[in-house]
Order: sequence, then structure tokens, then C-alpha cells
Amino acid sequence: MELRIIAEAAQGYMGDPTIARLFAQAAGNAGANWVKFQLVYADELAVPGHPWYDHYRSVEMPDSAWQAVVAVGTPVIFDVFGTFSLKKAKELGAAGVKLHASDFFNPGLLELATETFDTVFLSVGGIELQEMRERLASFKAPANVVLMAGFQAEPTAIQDTNLGRLPVLKTEFPSFGLGFMDHLAWNEDPTPFALIAQALGATVVEKHITLGQAFPLVDRASALDADRFTAYVANVRKLETALGTGIYDLTEAEHAYRGKALKAVLAARDLPAGEVLTLENISFKRPATPAEVPLFQVEKALGKTLTRGLRANEAISLGDLQ
Repeated sequence: MELRIIAEAAQGYMGDPTIARLFAQAAGNAGANWVKFQLVYADELAVPGHPWYDHYRSVEMPDSAWQAVVAVGTPVIFDVFGTFSLKKAKELGAAGVKLHASDFFNPGLLELATETFDTVFLSVGGIELQEMRERLASFKAPANVVLMAGFQAEPTAIQDTNLGRLPVLKTEFPSFGLGFMDHLAWNEDPTPFALIAQALGATVVEKHITLGQAFPLVDRASALDADRFTAYVANVRKLETALGTGIYDLTEAEHAYRGKALKAVLAARDLPAGEVLTLENISFKRPATPAEVPLFQVEKALGKTLTRGLRANEAISLGDLQ
């Protein structure tokens, strides 16, 4: 399955409708599956007097501004922080929502989100495994709910990414989808981390996008500028094909390699029709001309009778035996 990529704008739009539209355009041009914004209403997120309350008020935008962002055409996901923003996300035509770890314990919000949207992401950054077990044990997860592992440490150190937790989450919560939130430093190459996450079971990755490191936008410490984000998506799309399908069927290229590389069962000398094959009258080498139905396993030839005569070093086909 192709890895789905979220371009995370978060609050980087800084309450400016023009910047928000530029984020949506940059994410779409880069080839991301979605662009994600935090749909912030200060009184839903914190109380007056909280250190970030005034900032939250400053990034609030009217419905008309968000409608213009959605109209850009890049599918939009909103982080929602309560029933008010969840309702607004639906009215604005969001492609899905994400519940921040802030709301992991918010009673009923996850259930309401899954009733409202077909695509729901649930952050589990900073949540204990036992807390997840207790919160999610009674929740019947629709197929569209994706657990998102990772956290923002502005930026998160490589050794703190803990990609090895992904198989644990996959085993513990098999009815949920699985994703990885990348908050590595802006100057780290995120491509290997996305591919490792995919190999460990993630179907979604989230990576911050910014309009340029020169702009003092929120979360730029872990964000790629538009050009690097475009290259990131292209590199993931190119290299994820190396993971294959996860099904152990030989490809056409492998069948061609097999035909050239494997030794086959040959006649050790001229053999008449009716001869019974033994280790003395067969050999095991690469043939000059492959058999119509190649025979590679000696055991399948021993004790069988030839239905036609063969020349020395001629490859034996399964159709030559009875």
C-alpha cells in the first residue's frame, strides 16, 4: 500500500488567511495526500491566564478564511480540540480530523469524531501503553481510525523517535490503523524514517511543512520548506517500491533471474526413453538451453522414467517424466 503523507501546517499559518492558503498550495504541489491545520478556538483549548492563551486567540480565523483554504483543493484535515471545532470541521468540508494527544482522555470526543468523519487520526504521543489499553479496550474502532505515534520536542531527537514502538501498537491494537508523526529537526533527512515506519506497519506519516526557514512560523524547527517537502514526497514514492507488497510471490524479474541462475537437472549422458533416473545418470548444472518446464529439485527426478530420449547435458523437463 502506498504510504499516505500528511503535510502538517499546525498553527504555522499564524492566524493569517494568506499564509494558510499558501500552506495548502505548497502541500498540494508537493504531492502530499493531505494538508493539516490546527483548528484553534482559544476557549476550547485553554483558560485565560494560560501562557499560550493569547497566542491561541491570535491564530483564530473566521469561517470564510478557512473556506478559502479548503477551496484551494488540497484535501484538508483539521486538528480539533472539542465538539465546537469538530462541528466546524464538518461544516468546512474537511476530509478528516485528528484528535491531538491533548484530547486523548476527552470523554466521548473520539466516538463523536468517528461518527462524524470517515477519516480520523488519534495522536498517542505522551500516552502510556496501559492508558491506551484502558481507553481503547471498549472502543470498537472503525477501519478508518489511525493511531499516530510520535511527539513534538521542538525538534524531537533521533533517539527519541522510538520507531520500534510501531509493531507494539500494531499488535496491541490490531483493529486500528497505524501512523507516525515525524518531528525530527528541519535539517535531518526524513525519508529513511518514513520508510522504516512503513516497513514496521505504518500506513500514514505526518511531517511538518513550512514556507521557508527564514520565516518565523510555528514549528519550523521540525519542518521542511516547500521545495524540500516536494523532494521528500518524491523520494518516498520512489523508494517505497523497494518494500514490495509484503506477499512472498516471485516477481517476473525474479522468475527471469531464477531461470538463468539456478542449476537444473540434466542428462549426465545420452539417455534412451524408458530409462529410470538415478544419481548416476543425471547431473546438476546450468543448462545451455533451459527446459520447457525446468526441473530444479533432483528429488523430483529420482526414480522417474523418461518418456523420450535425451542427449548428454540436455535439460530434463517435468513433462519428460512419468
